[in-house]
Amino acid sequence: MIGKTGTAYIDDFETAKRSYDMKAVSSWSLASTPQDYNTHNPMFPETAKHLGLTYGFNRAKIAWYYIDENFYRQPPANISNDDCSLPYTRPIEEREFHPNKELTQEEMRNIREFNIAFYPSERGPYNFDTTSSYSAGLLPDGSLKDPQTRWGGIMRKLEPTDFEAANIEYIEFWMMDPFIENPQHSGGKLYFNLGEISEDILRDGRKSFENGLPTSAEVVDVDTTIWGRVPRLQSIVNAFSNDPAARQYQDIGYDGLSSEDETSFFERFLTIANAQLDQEAYDKLLQDPSGDDFMYFRSDEYDQSNAKILDRYKRYNNSEGNSSVVSDNSGYSSQSSSLPNVEDINQDNTLSEAENYYEYEIILSPENMVVGRNCITDIQDARSIKLPNGDYADCKWYQFKIPIREPNRTVGDISGFQSIRFMRMFLREFEEPIILRFGTFELVSGEWRKFTDNLLEPGLYPTGTQSENTTFSVASVNIEENGKRLPVPYALPPGIEQEQMYSTTSVTNMNEQAQSLKICELSDGDARAIY
Repeated sequence: MIGKTGTAYIDDFETAKRSYDMKAVSSWSLASTPQDYNTHNPMFPETAKHLGLTYGFNRAKIAWYYIDENFYRQPPANISNDDCSLPYTRPIEEREFHPNKELTQEEMRNIREFNIAFYPSERGPYNFDTTSSYSAGLLPDGSLKDPQTRWGGIMRKLEPTDFEAANIEYIEFWMMDPFIENPQHSGGKLYFNLGEISEDILRDGRKSFENGLPTSAEVVDVDTTIWGRVPRLQSIVNAFSNDPAARQYQDIGYDGLSSEDETSFFERFLTIANAQLDQEAYDKLLQDPSGDDFMYFRSDEYDQSNAKILDRYKRYNNSEGNSSVVSDNSGYSSQSSSLPNVEDINQDNTLSEAENYYEYEIILSPENMVVGRNCITDIQDARSIKLPNGDYADCKWYQFKIPIREPNRTVGDISGFQSIRFMRMFLREFEEPIILRFGTFELVSGEWRKFTDNLLEPGLYPTGTQSENTTFSVASVNIEENGKRLPVPYALPPGIEQEQMYSTTSVTNMNEQAQSLKICELSDGDARAIY
């Protein structure tokens, strides 16, 4: 029997939680601008119809990546062990946030993390901002004015799409403290969108796909939009031409323009920018007006310019030249993908332009990084982490559990969770750069569902009792993640022993997990249940 407020832990629920991993870097692409202009107090008024290039005026630079193991094993000459020991470039061990997890000798100690780097003062791809009533324009050095008004985002397709059938309940992730190097960081907001998301990254109502572009210097079978060129013909397969000589004409980004063609196509933008920028910034802009040129993180050019690890990933997600068949003589691959860039991220051969989604907001600022705020459910203090340079460091990790059924805002015409085809995540309201490092990033579903029908017993109730104020949440807790949680750490129940896995060289304790039912303001005669 539970009183008005209480927590119950029921043991032996090791299979009650299922997770869908979201960390695959290749599954994410540059996000379309969230179109919320029809809502009260929209965040993105520049997405109103018929505003043309203004649609991308506030896009800032964002990078998503994992740090290649070669930086720790065979680093470039200008990358030292000290460079590889900084908080946002060092390798990460799983036991930093799963301190009680036992690993076999065969398992890797370092995880493949998911990083998002946001630079709100740096111009993002396809941003042709020259000052408008919707944007602040450029500074003489080419950086963006008023960085707190800029945004950067990524998006991907989802599997499964029926959240009701799969009973997906949370967006859950472990995030490294994003303010280690700057405890006085002014902070900003991280947003998630779930639902129907526009695939039209360069909004013109036409599907851009590189493999539909001409295979020679002769410009044929294309139409022109405000953003560049788009193919007239439909794509049959998602692959480039078999002729290697054609790659230089097709692998030119979402705008269908090479950097040379961008110079003439966006001549008006360059003329205005020339009056605003100093000579060095303008010369740099001329080299790549759309800001979409790719560069591999092991490029010789980075070695010659003494670029450090974070700077080497700033252009890694760009679309022009990211599938080149020509080596840069560095001895490493010069590709990030062998597939063409397509405005069809779920590969259904149609361009989705609908914007109907649920939105979830996380306030990322030093004062809000506490349990009980921002959907933070646990904090791990990792101590004495050995770094590549031989030093030791401490680090905090935060566990976020964002309840899917409790969005902060609904945009467009969406009802229910039977068709959640896309996820978009973006950062906004940051005045300073920020690096987010995810140890885990998952959609979490449960085998157990909330019973939503009325369980009130017949009879009279105390005056003023409001059963609709009852809050009821269902989650899982386990010894690997929550064994040191405050104020209530997870502990093995009396008489329970962890199951063991036997390998040829070791015996490893398996995870021990329980179901957590959190109920607040439960009125007399009422009940809550799972099934």
